[in-house]
Amino acid sequence: MKQTKPGPYTVVRRAAPAEVRRILNALPDWFGIPEATEHYVDAAGALPSYLALAANGAVVGVALIKRDYPESADLNLI
Repeated sequence: MKQTKPGPYTVVRRAAPAEVRRILNALPDWFGIPEATEHYVDAAGALPSYLALAANGAVVGVALIKRDYPESADLNLI
């Protein structure tokens, strides 16, 4: 099987709850609990969100950052 090198990606800071839902629903083995998915979708509207965009503008990844203290932050979802 021929493998191709991933194309260029751009990272932008933008809330995208619908895209988080789409990505998580495509990963049912990891995110198969509807309540957990909704938690992350809600968080995507409230937390700082970073999106990985493919060259065609499609969202192909997401990172949600949760900051409980000024000196530290957690990846809430990646």
